[in-house]
Amino acid sequence: MALVTDYQRERIALWLNPESDPQGAGFNILQGKISIGSGGLLGKGLTEGAQTQLDYLRTETTDYVFSVLGEELGFVGALVLFALFVVLLWRVLRVAELSPDLFGRLLATGMVIFILLQTFINVGVNVGLLPVTGIPLPFVSQGGSSLITLFIGLGVLQSVLLRHRRFSFRNFYGG
Repeated sequence: MALVTDYQRERIALWLNPESDPQGAGFNILQGKISIGSGGLLGKGLTEGAQTQLDYLRTETTDYVFSVLGEELGFVGALVLFALFVVLLWRVLRVAELSPDLFGRLLATGMVIFILLQTFINVGVNVGLLPVTGIPLPFVSQGGSSLITLFIGLGVLQSVLLRHRRFSFRNFYGG
């Protein structure tokens, strides 16, 4: 019994050497790297990225949305996005800290891991550290089911806070 199918072998081989098929399956991998690299420090400006506007990135709203952000907003824009993710993850970890029961703490910790892994994998695909997987960038990639799942998760976490008697907004906001 094979552990890896032929399709998976091809995908890994393409990830290791996208230049082997630059006009076919390796096209998006190469264009994603070019897009991020061409953004520089401050980027080219919103809707000014050549890779996106000239349709070199074929999946710019889903798998390669981070490449679009890197090209149009540059390194600084990518850092701002990462800072927003850090704030969100810190807030979710705060829910885990304030939750008086184990279930709430585990739920919040699981949500942090869920968002963190999706972000790491998507950015890793965009910069070429990981093979293409199709995992969206949380809250950024186009796709209804991912966004709905994330919002439901955050809503459940909000419920964890609001349902406990020991909770007060002063404690949550650090007062």
